[in-house]
Order: sequence, then C-alpha cells, then structure tokens
Amino acid sequence: MDKADGEMVVIMMSDHIVTTSAFITLIQKGYESIMEQSASLSHIVHFHEVENIDPLGWFLYESTCDKQASARYIIDARIYDQRGRCILSSVQEGLVQKKAK
Repeated sequence: MDKADGEMVVIMMSDHIVTTSAFITLIQKGYESIMEQSASLSHIVHFHEVENIDPLGWFLYESTCDKQASARYIIDARIYDQRGRCILSSVQEGLVQKKAK
C-alpha cells in the first residue's frame, strides 16, 4: 500500500458514509416511507493529521445531521484513527429524493 492510500480511504469514508446520518435522522422523524435516494451537493474536507494514516487500520466516523429542510440536509462529520487523532473533518450538503407517488 502507498502512503497516500490512507488519505484516500478517509476521503472515501467521508463522502460515502455521510448520508447515513441524514437517513437516520429522517427515519427518526417518520419520513422513512418517502425516501428513495440522496445525492451530494457540496462536500468540504479539512485534513488535520495526514502523517502515517494506516489505510488498513480502523477509524471512528462521527457525524451529526442537525440541519434538514426542503429535502436538503447538512452533515458535520469527523474521522478519527486508532490512535485517537482527528484525521479530518467535513461538512456535506445533500439532497434527498422522495419516492414517486
């Protein structure tokens, strides 16, 4: 594995896992039956620790979805490595598509 592989792993995590927070929040609010899919509208990533990211190590993904309106959501997220370092933080805006009636 290459040194850059660790950075690629956490970038992929920050983009692909992020919608889970939005879906969980929508399910808790009772909107599960109307959701079909979602898409990213904006994804901002800030790296904090890039030295020696182990691409095969474990990571903690922490996210919150406090802002939702008009089929859009904003998620704040952080990814930590197994040493407890905050590798990156991100903010992502997405759009949820409703099921056709």
